[in-house]
Amino acid sequence: MKKVLKWTLGLGFGVFVLLGIIFQLTTTPEERAALRAAREQRQGAEPRQPAERQRPAESALYKLAQAVSTAAAADTLEFGKPTVKSQAGMVTVLVEVTNKTDHQVSCVVTATFKKGDTILSAPTGAVNEVPAGGTRTAQLMSADSVAGYDSIKLEASTCF
Repeated sequence: MKKVLKWTLGLGFGVFVLLGIIFQLTTTPEERAALRAAREQRQGAEPRQPAERQRPAESALYKLAQAVSTAAAADTLEFGKPTVKSQAGMVTVLVEVTNKTDHQVSCVVTATFKKGDTILSAPTGAVNEVPAGGTRTAQLMSADSVAGYDSIKLEASTCF
């Protein structure tokens, strides 16, 4: 039992680190600064100024990471109809995903809620170890309100 617990904690930490690295590679410094400022504003803190030394958004590494992530995930999953629930200030999206490949995959899944051209929220979650041709339910969460949305876009990224 202790080995299973250690393995599970280690795997969870590894996935967390991997997601952090992917976030750093696929977002620009300006996007990260805007997200940080919005989070600090919600928490009532004074927004920090962006760091002076920033990686340019047009760097080769940034473009490569974005291209690989998008290409690998584009035809990997097929989405069912999402179910949206709001309670206690949290938005939860449940959606069935079907693996269209011939091998097991795990992917990060995002649901982008829009009202017109304005993004209201982008709940994110993961679906893990979906067998070839199999279906699992992804649970996505966000603390942002989706009241009044008129469209949802479901996307898979960072599939491995």
